[in-house]
Amino acid sequence: MTRFTAALAAALILGVACQSGSPNGTPASAPRIAGSLDSGLIAFIGDQGVGVIAYNPLAGGFLSGKYQQAEADPPTGTRFTLGKTGELYRERYWKRSQFEAVKRLDEYLRPRGQSLTRTAIAWVLARPGVTAAIVGASRPEQLDDTVAGADAALDAETRAACDLAWLTLPRQEK
Repeated sequence: MTRFTAALAAALILGVACQSGSPNGTPASAPRIAGSLDSGLIAFIGDQGVGVIAYNPLAGGFLSGKYQQAEADPPTGTRFTLGKTGELYRERYWKRSQFEAVKRLDEYLRPRGQSLTRTAIAWVLARPGVTAAIVGASRPEQLDDTVAGADAALDAETRAACDLAWLTLPRQEK
């Protein structure tokens, strides 16, 4: 989705909400409008009183450090091999640039005793306008690090390292 289309969708959602009499002109539930919203759009949405719920903040498990190389096939039984959904996940994430960004971020975090998972959740939740994140786990123990990220505070240097990883990823516009 292009930035223009995402911005137009946000404006339409707000307009429909205002016409329907929703409190503060915000819808109780809004459709997913983009796979990756830029910070300006998130700020606009937040300014209008609409919360942003981040879906898939661990990038399909990439930010758990679980996957290591683009040349290898995804492990069987992961979300990357689940039929049509797996195809969508591979198209979105299974790229050299994704692997390299995660590796650089992990190389920054590991010597500081910080985990990818906890840091990713903390970074997403610290984004202006983000009010919540939808996380998932295939095993209960995976939630330990994820939930800890909700209470973690990132220093300026770590936020900058996360920002750099995010900003260096190529963007897909459809």
